[in-house]
Amino acid sequence: MERFALLLLVCPAAGLSSATARRSLLEAIQSTRHGLDASTAQRGEIARLAVELAAGSPEAPLTSPRIAATWRLVYTSGAQIPSSGELMRTIDTSAEPWLLRDAVGFPVFTCMTAQLLPRADNPGHAAEVSLLELTKLGVREQTPAEPNESVDFLYLDDELLISRMGVGGDLTVCERAGPLVPLPRIRRGGKGFYQGRQYIEGFLSTSKPAPIATAGLDSLTPNIKAAGMGAGALAAITAAFLGANGLLPGQAGMPPPPY
Repeated sequence: MERFALLLLVCPAAGLSSATARRSLLEAIQSTRHGLDASTAQRGEIARLAVELAAGSPEAPLTSPRIAATWRLVYTSGAQIPSSGELMRTIDTSAEPWLLRDAVGFPVFTCMTAQLLPRADNPGHAAEVSLLELTKLGVREQTPAEPNESVDFLYLDDELLISRMGVGGDLTVCERAGPLVPLPRIRRGGKGFYQGRQYIEGFLSTSKPAPIATAGLDSLTPNIKAAGMGAGALAAITAAFLGANGLLPGQAGMPPPPY
């Protein structure tokens, strides 16, 4: 199972030390290219600043409405770093089940969707991550049953998020990329799965589509929808070009179709 390090969000600091730690953290990760070029010393300094920043945060990120948003990866210490493309994370706690989706664009086109299950021992900060779906190039892969991973959300504000995968695991920092576009879902055995019509409604509208009851699962993904919309746009441009040059059937210079 491919793993995606969970992103860390950072909140505005209440004191001078927190404000300094926040600024220093952003400066430290600026030249690391998502962590790919970070040296051992840089990784250690970034981890120290993240812990210092989290220590001054009174907010429980997982229960804050601010965590429900679209986030962009700016740094991770993990091995699963996208060398190209952009990793976008959506955290949707607006309805049950709570969902997390990581998507990497060109040229990988990988999308991972998981359910967040708050842990009873630390419900405002920690959650189990249960993989629901993994797709590559729009094709849903077999997801073997594996023990759930745990993620600790360390810090949150309007612009940044910080999290760590398990005890001593990968540290990730994300910046807010936009408001939440609710992820379409249905309930099945306590887990959420996507459906074709909900995929389309969720892609074309910012409003949360109403759940629909159906027995079959759909492997449609945002990548397939994007490809379909791209093909439609190309066809429209081609038709406009042919029409502007009188090359469509029935136009001047072109014989009408034989029917």
